[in-house]
Amino acid sequence: MFNSLLFVFSKKTFQIFVTHSPNNLFISIKYPYYSDNISLIKLNSSGEILFSKEFSLDLHNHDVSLVLGENNSLLIVGSFDYYRRIFIMKFNNAGQFLWNTSFISNYFFIHPYIVTDSEYNMYLVNNSLCSLSSLVKINSSGAIVWQMGLENIKKLIVDSDNNLFILWKNSSTGYILKLNSTGNQIKEILIENFDAYFANIWHLNDLFVFNRYNRLILCYDLNLYLKWSFSLSDYINPHSHPQTFLAKDSHDNVYIIQNNEIGNINLVKISSTGEFLSRITWGGILNEKPRSLIIDLDNNIYFSCFCEYFDVWRERYAYNILVKNPVNGGIPPEPIRDLDIRDYFLFSVVGIACIISPIALLSILRSNKKRIG
Repeated sequence: MFNSLLFVFSKKTFQIFVTHSPNNLFISIKYPYYSDNISLIKLNSSGEILFSKEFSLDLHNHDVSLVLGENNSLLIVGSFDYYRRIFIMKFNNAGQFLWNTSFISNYFFIHPYIVTDSEYNMYLVNNSLCSLSSLVKINSSGAIVWQMGLENIKKLIVDSDNNLFILWKNSSTGYILKLNSTGNQIKEILIENFDAYFANIWHLNDLFVFNRYNRLILCYDLNLYLKWSFSLSDYINPHSHPQTFLAKDSHDNVYIIQNNEIGNINLVKISSTGEFLSRITWGGILNEKPRSLIIDLDNNIYFSCFCEYFDVWRERYAYNILVKNPVNGGIPPEPIRDLDIRDYFLFSVVGIACIISPIALLSILRSNKKRIG
């Protein structure tokens, strides 16, 4: 699928989101809180940039999400105007702007996001207090089809039959709710001893729920029957604010990526029956945080991560990289740093010292020779 090995992005980038169509890779980059810019990049299977564009929104440091629509169109969702509006922007496959829509919102701590079904309807999850309900179905033209109120939605996914699966919490108890495409409830299950606040859910043919608090992964079929569970306690280190992502290869093996307490990244491989297969640790002296995980049809593994380090002058450098097929013990590249006035001053002092030292040494040797002679 993808033949590219590594992409290094500007040191000032803050967040990166990656998705892909069969032959192309799409990347959305959000810049730091002091910048209003978002970059949208499309790469082909050879790593060549097909288009790159940048636009400005008053985002106020909230996240954006990137998903694919019909004909590989691109949908970007986020918030702006001091968190009081949720926006959806749509671009075609060539990166041309098609339309945008927005909804009134209030301040929220979990940023809004959308998922799409096989008919390219959008489902907007809105965890804020406003006139817009917390779950909204929107058609491919941006018009609202229906909306319903649900409290404390943690994550929403859609299967190939356009059924909705919602991970939500009530106090410290987790639930999975299954709805059809019209919003009617099909089934709901309780997740025993599971705190949904620390949990996430993925649809990878089956449903996978991971709780980063106790490092337990649960596998359900699409009828919400538990198939197996597996504890990652021996393979993923505890961490107060880990980033965790799941993906599956063509053999139905499951990959879990998460950063650990020392800033490196663990990639764990589990079989389709819930048995441990392998683990690699990737990272160096930098602090690495994974941002996404993708496995293509040729079982190539891609992940993006955010890196930061401090140079000899204690200046902070932050940048994103994209890695293909990481190896155990691999390390991220460091960006090329431009020399500043402090470096030139240091080189000048050292250079002068290198010139003066031989002269001083020669003078001392001559003085000693005269005394001896």
